[in-house]
Amino acid sequence: MKNLFMTTIALLLISAFAPQVNAQSRTECLSPDGYWVLVSNKNTKNVTTVQFYNAENSLIYQEEIRDQKVNINRIKTLRCLKKGLDSALLAWNLEKQAVYNKSWVAINLKGKQR
Repeated sequence: MKNLFMTTIALLLISAFAPQVNAQSRTECLSPDGYWVLVSNKNTKNVTTVQFYNAENSLIYQEEIRDQKVNINRIKTLRCLKKGLDSALLAWNLEKQAVYNKSWVAINLKGKQR
């Protein structure tokens, strides 16, 4: 009984003074300035089209990703899409013209996922 009591007190003290660990949030991968859409076709399984839109719903960038899995359940994939969106928004703000197939997403995915 005394051993259980001491263990409980020790756990309470450890949890009270332990540094707080924050889980990675998926909301950190979102942007208020735009969004992305993934388009795939069940007949062509090895191709995924990524489309980026600005806040005004204008297509600002489109890229085809071939022979790579795009798993949106992974935080690393969401970060790659956020980087691609940031690059697309920057290019849009400079040129005010949509850009196509610059491999902004595919390069990041290739280095991050296996």
